[in-house]
Amino acid sequence: MSKEETLSEQLLKASQDKLHQVAAMAMKMMNGVTTVADVRGIGRAQLEAAYSVGSGFYKTGRYEDAEKIFYFLCIMEHTCPKYWTALGAVRQVRKEYKEALTAYAAAAMFDLHLPKPHFYGAECSLALGDFDSAESACRTLLALCPAGVGENDLFRGKAEELLKAVIAARENVSSKK
Repeated sequence: MSKEETLSEQLLKASQDKLHQVAAMAMKMMNGVTTVADVRGIGRAQLEAAYSVGSGFYKTGRYEDAEKIFYFLCIMEHTCPKYWTALGAVRQVRKEYKEALTAYAAAAMFDLHLPKPHFYGAECSLALGDFDSAESACRTLLALCPAGVGENDLFRGKAEELLKAVIAARENVSSKK
């Protein structure tokens, strides 16, 4: 075997090994075992520091800057509902309701028992005039977020009020037809 053939075989073997490593890492990410932050060596403290900066931007009305940080966090740790909820909040305050709904849906997907994504998703659906989706989100919150746990009572109360408003708005629209 020539020197070039040996080098070619070594390169091919190295490429195949790297491809297998990348595929294994992709499978871990898809299964929620690892994140981009893990792969990049970004620790929990760094992610939380970035979240704190993003929250500061949000609180001071710097929504574009907040969105960039929260979007970055969603990419770095795609399974964290807190980051998706924060991204949804920025988009909701900017009246980008469809985009906010996408972020809230991701948050709910990673933890169905969190009340915020359901409630804020209901608000976005109502803002879009989608009474059925708003009602469904409120009812989902009431079904999946038991009383007496964390912030559930606060959001259960809000969801019950919003549900009444959704039903009234639907009836108002129906009576005008």
